[in-house]
Amino acid sequence: MRHHGPLGSIVPIPVLWSLTTRRRTDEKMFESHLHVNTRGTFWSVQAAARQMVAQGKGGSIIGVASISALLGGKQQVHYTPTKASVLSMMQSAACALAEHKIRCNALLPGHTRTPMSAGDLAKPEKMKAVVERVPLGRVAEPHDMAGPAVFLASDMSSYVVSIWVFPRSSRLTEFYIDRCTATCGRRSLRELTVR
Repeated sequence: MRHHGPLGSIVPIPVLWSLTTRRRTDEKMFESHLHVNTRGTFWSVQAAARQMVAQGKGGSIIGVASISALLGGKQQVHYTPTKASVLSMMQSAACALAEHKIRCNALLPGHTRTPMSAGDLAKPEKMKAVVERVPLGRVAEPHDMAGPAVFLASDMSSYVVSIWVFPRSSRLTEFYIDRCTATCGRRSLRELTVR
């Protein structure tokens, strides 16, 4: 803080991801995902919150979960609960920290071209399946996540607390929103965000 000034926002991104079947997931693999994704986010959020509270100027904490936090995946039984925990953590942190003017929100990206996903996306059948689900006809690039993160970190989102941002153009997201509306009996996300 001495060299860069007060902490205004943070996007903790501790991520460990691998594909495996449930039968092949061992304790070490599951624990490593919990350690990096859940605990790494928790301790980062806690440290940032302590600093922001001490500064007394509020701030923004943006957790990076995943669309997998809501939808799961056949080869991600060890991964999806850790991303669901990040989403839940940000919702609880939003409740706990709002009185300090600290906004907590979550990004839920889908397939994004990163070194972590390179092996999976290098499979032609996987890339085809992913691209077919996305109206833009491509996977996300890392810079596609930057816009939503900058928005949530900035004063433009000064009244935005405990939301999920799907930086993704996907029919899957629309399906989820419609399904949630039907099963939860709530207004759709589209209705809530247009106002």
